[in-house]
Amino acid sequence: MNCPPLDDVVQSALQVILETSGQAPLDELAIRLGVSQRTLQRRVKHATALTPKQHVRIARFFAAALGMLDPGHRISRIAIAGGYADQPHFHHEVAALTGLTPRELAQRVRQTTHLLD
Repeated sequence: MNCPPLDDVVQSALQVILETSGQAPLDELAIRLGVSQRTLQRRVKHATALTPKQHVRIARFFAAALGMLDPGHRISRIAIAGGYADQPHFHHEVAALTGLTPRELAQRVRQTTHLLD
């Protein structure tokens, strides 16, 4: 199935979300792109089947998981660097997305071959 190309607003929004690891506030992102938050939400969801907030959640989680590649990582530091309010919030998010604890996720991340280039 061929997907149509993303419109400029959607493409720019997703790029910023990715580049900032989900740290860009969506209200500021909408202003920067010259659309309302509702328009941004509607266009991103229509194009990708996910809301901007879901893309942010995934980007934050992915950045945190990459932080676990360092065997000397500390879960609390990864949580704060990832924009999570605290370690319990991060723990809940990891469990909700993966069914694992952060420690179990860290073990799996380090055991997986990553092609990041």
